[in-house]
Amino acid sequence: MKEGNNSDAISGKLSESQSRKQPENRTECVKHELNRILYGPPGTGKTYGTVRHALAIIDGLKVGDAGDDRERFRALRFEPDNDKGQIAMVTFHQSFAYEDFVEGIRPCLREEDEDLSYELHEGIFKRIARAAAKLESSNKAFVLIIDEINRGNIAKIFGELITLIEDSRRIGKEDETKVTLPYSQKMFGVPGNLYIIGTMNTADRSIQLLDTALRRRFTFFEMMPNHDHELVSDNVDGINCRELMKAMNKGIAELLDREHQIGHTNFFDIDSMQKLADRFQHKIFPLLQEYFFEDWQKIYSVLNKNAFVIKSSRNNDEDTDIYERLPHDDRRWHDPQEYKKIYAGER
Repeated sequence: MKEGNNSDAISGKLSESQSRKQPENRTECVKHELNRILYGPPGTGKTYGTVRHALAIIDGLKVGDAGDDRERFRALRFEPDNDKGQIAMVTFHQSFAYEDFVEGIRPCLREEDEDLSYELHEGIFKRIARAAAKLESSNKAFVLIIDEINRGNIAKIFGELITLIEDSRRIGKEDETKVTLPYSQKMFGVPGNLYIIGTMNTADRSIQLLDTALRRRFTFFEMMPNHDHELVSDNVDGINCRELMKAMNKGIAELLDREHQIGHTNFFDIDSMQKLADRFQHKIFPLLQEYFFEDWQKIYSVLNKNAFVIKSSRNNDEDTDIYERLPHDDRRWHDPQEYKKIYAGER
């Protein structure tokens, strides 16, 4: 598996490379993997990173040289109604099915006579694959982004397409493969200029638990917390949020695993004690509760026994500890020393 660089996937500021246009001669372009997945803990910029990866594919550039121009990204969005654009995006979820992704039969109510009829519906994958096939000879690249790819039932959603997306099975390759689609009864293949980018939250599912067929067909780019990200402040009322995040993630990795760390985007744009307290109370602390399934002793340990978790003994029995969260209106949420204890205090 390949590991990506965090700086390749997300950046706090726009760069000059964002204004670059698609190279005139794509024979000199960088060759990209047809299928890739950006994976890592929540808050590491995976969905945001798809912008840079998609534009790199479209422009034939290295990911590190591509921009993250979101305005241009939106201008390139694929429009299924008229097949314009080059980048489509879909989010998988538990009820998402083959009929939504490829094709299926859907009911249609005609307003003129209020009769119920049925029509063939083409999903986003079939539509963008067809558009890509029309322009494959021009080497024009198309990108399908699948956010939260691990939340869907891969076998159910992809069906026979799990074979067709392989590099060697694409149209024009030596093992070119086409199948007859079950609803339309038409032959279908996947063109070689259609790229798939998935995102995967490792807090939801480990790579080891992914469908084996999916793992074999994708290249994986790991995106871990960037503790030195420029949008994470090193001085909020004397609190170094970078060291704070680093210390907490070290504790999480030791007590749980490295796939459940806290991503750097959770600390973005915090420039006051009030913002830090709000973010900690309403986002970061609940994330710890979710990670440790209300195991307060471990949360207490990750926070280096600061005041945010109150520990007491039941009936003076030191072997039976009681833990509870600090009340939301307690002033210690706004005390810089309590945050410093997490990374600067003795453990």
